[in-house]
Amino acid sequence: TKAICRETNNLDVLLCFTTQPAGLIGTIVKRKTGLPFCVSVRGGDWYFVQPHLLGRMVLRKVFSKANHVLVQTPRIKEEIKRNYPFVEPIVVPNGVEADPRFASGNSLIFLGNLLWRKGVDVLLNAMKNHPEIPIVIGGDGPERKKLEKIAQKMNWIKFVGRIEAGKGRDFMVQNGKILVLPAVAGEGMPNVLLEAMSVGLPVVATDVAGVRDFVEDNVNGFVVPPADITALEKAILRLWNDNSLRQRMSTANKSKVISYSWDSVVEQYTRILSECIEKKDVNCRL
Repeated sequence: TKAICRETNNLDVLLCFTTQPAGLIGTIVKRKTGLPFCVSVRGGDWYFVQPHLLGRMVLRKVFSKANHVLVQTPRIKEEIKRNYPFVEPIVVPNGVEADPRFASGNSLIFLGNLLWRKGVDVLLNAMKNHPEIPIVIGGDGPERKKLEKIAQKMNWIKFVGRIEAGKGRDFMVQNGKILVLPAVAGEGMPNVLLEAMSVGLPVVATDVAGVRDFVEDNVNGFVVPPADITALEKAILRLWNDNSLRQRMSTANKSKVISYSWDSVVEQYTRILSECIEKKDVNCRL
């Protein structure tokens, strides 16, 4: 905070990703120097902070001082407006680079950190009676040993460990026939789904956080209730066994992901931050 305050003569605006600690730093810097700031609320930021009293106090403080509150999805926007009516959030989605490739693998894949909220145990239980469907789990984390124990008698399931940063889409292209995100708790706007869409992978995801804002059920993927083993199993089997449906969803994803290009996202950030700079004397709430 002190370092930023010392540099305010060289700064026009702060863009704070997450409400804490970044958003709190923004409120302090603004109070001390008048420098405007925008706060970008991430999925985990909202879904794991909002339930707690101290977290709600932090959110109210940051929201009341920020010149603009940015969110990843319309669903998060609605939830913030419902809980903090004085806020008018602006939706700026995550971006993804275009990719000319199409996934050409032959496995059901998961890619992400192996955390309880990712719901990989639900996936394993859903697929325990389907040795005809090879599964590749990419990622590492505190749940890995537990998950490997669940899958120890399922030789059609392979854990390949951590995927190097920037190599996620290579993993998808080489291995993926369908990508599944079986999350059981807030996911904001999962980049893994955007990346899957960019390489034409059909997806099966659970109805958490902002997933429905860009995965339309039965159009570019299937959306099922979280922690519902039977629904997850049925959705995967339906997609796995229907080549024409997978092709249709693959094409839909390639088309849909165009609206999440980095050019579009950067243009939105540029417009919002420029407006913040132009009106900083008006919007400054010391």
